[in-house]
Amino acid sequence: HLQIDLTPDGSVRGSADLWSLLVRNLLSNAAVYAPEGTTVFVSTNNETLLQIGNPAPDLEQEDLDRMFDRFWRADRVRSGDEHSGLGLSIARACAEAMGLSLTASLHEREGLRMLSFYIRA
Repeated sequence: HLQIDLTPDGSVRGSADLWSLLVRNLLSNAAVYAPEGTTVFVSTNNETLLQIGNPAPDLEQEDLDRMFDRFWRADRVRSGDEHSGLGLSIARACAEAMGLSLTASLHEREGLRMLSFYIRA
């Protein structure tokens, strides 16, 4: 499931190609690693240009320190050879190339741990 809540007057500057790559990598990551039957959410607000989140019950706080490293995959949730562990590092590089900051956080939401990616100017 996908839940979208975008501010109607929100506009951003930057490279359309970089934004496309950044958003595609974050949405792909969320769709692949969210547990089946859960919701991926996309939103904007006054504090962030974009927030993409998904349930992430298997991730730990210490995983956040490494998840943007190239080739890093949390063994518990990223097993298999389909993915290289580059998507989040590419997304962060795209954000930084446009002068933006891409961070992640874990928080509780209705008893389910959520992973959120925040893009800030």
